Amino acid sequence: MISFEPKNEHVESLRLLAIAILSVSTFFWMWAIYNTYTMEKGLDLGIISFLTSMLSSLYIIYVIRKGNKIGIFGQSIVLVTHLIVAANYAFGIFFALKVVKDKILAQFAAYCVTFTFLWIGLGCYTWKSITKSMTATSVRDEEEMETLYNFT
Repeated sequence: MISFEPKNEHVESLRLLAIAILSVSTFFWMWAIYNTYTMEKGLDLGIISFLTSMLSSLYIIYVIRKGNKIGIFGQSIVLVTHLIVAANYAFGIFFALKVVKDKILAQFAAYCVTFTFLWIGLGCYTWKSITKSMTATSVRDEEEMETLYNFT
């Protein structure tokens, strides 16, 4: 059931952030599947890493839709999934600089450096957004408190 009650701005911002991360993760997950399909051998680890960030984004959306708050365990899991994506990109840096003999893949290395730091930053930003949403009260919670304690 979809609720149309007014939402707390921090919770709504977190929901929109999760939708954006889900969209980006889904795009890059499909790209990783395509890369793996077109490779002569091997596996693009983005298939695994982006799946984790997709699942954590779905988790955030699910918890918000149910009207619950994300606990510290859930918050930690979300952060870990972002760090898994960052680690995958960091591995790409190593691959670009060391694995291919007699050739340095400078553009790929720069791409991987950029996205390693982007996903670390995104993990920190999401952590802070979850923290804000956990400490915030909704309009409905405030109305229930006023009714319960007759503040009107």
